[in-house]
Amino acid sequence: MIAVIHFWISLLVNGTSQTAANFHASDVKKSGGYDFMADDDSVVQWSTYYRNNNGNRTSDFFHFLVRTDYDHRKEPENDNGEAVAINVSIVVSNIRAVSEVTMDYALELFYRESWLDKRLRYQNHFKDRKISLHESYINFLWHPDTFMPNAVASKNPQKHSISHRSLLRLSEDGAILYSRRISIVAECPMDLTLFPFDSQLCKLGIESYGYTADRVRYFWSRDVKAPLLLQKIRLPDFQIKEAYVTSVIENYATG
Repeated sequence: MIAVIHFWISLLVNGTSQTAANFHASDVKKSGGYDFMADDDSVVQWSTYYRNNNGNRTSDFFHFLVRTDYDHRKEPENDNGEAVAINVSIVVSNIRAVSEVTMDYALELFYRESWLDKRLRYQNHFKDRKISLHESYINFLWHPDTFMPNAVASKNPQKHSISHRSLLRLSEDGAILYSRRISIVAECPMDLTLFPFDSQLCKLGIESYGYTADRVRYFWSRDVKAPLLLQKIRLPDFQIKEAYVTSVIENYATG
């Protein structure tokens, strides 16, 4: 048996014959409005290169990885032997459709996860306390194998397009922040007995594909106002009544 931490994002939507009302993030968490594009940690970082005191460019970062004998295939180790903690937060920017026919829903979100890798502590190696790296550098760093089990389709916006949003940031203590914009179509099993006055619970699962809970564990981030926020969203035939997050350990049998 393999035990993994399983996150669920749940949206409770009501069918209605009237025009759906606006949904505000403050209806879920009394944290006020949320302007994602004003979030300094998540806006596009066009300066994908950095300089150290000697003025050298990105080759310095690769030299740093080689000098420290960094192995991106191995997860970070904690002094107490505990699992790597992955802190997750999500901003749902749009729900494009909820379909009773195909029993799925399409949404666009900004997915952010952060973790600590002490092997990447650089202290005074670079002059800045935080450095922004090109998103492709994630391939040279260990990162969680996050996937969404009930997603039937997903994609990232095309690179260099105006809608493309991605951020990779490293702090001097080895903390990594990886944020990206994703479009997802996810399954949403429905009971249409009371249609068109029905209520449906649409979920989005988040978990590690291959790591067990004793090696990698996901947590809803406590460093933000709320781990799940929704921008103002209008749906033609549904009204969003509630949004919340949960976590559970799931057991899987392996061959």
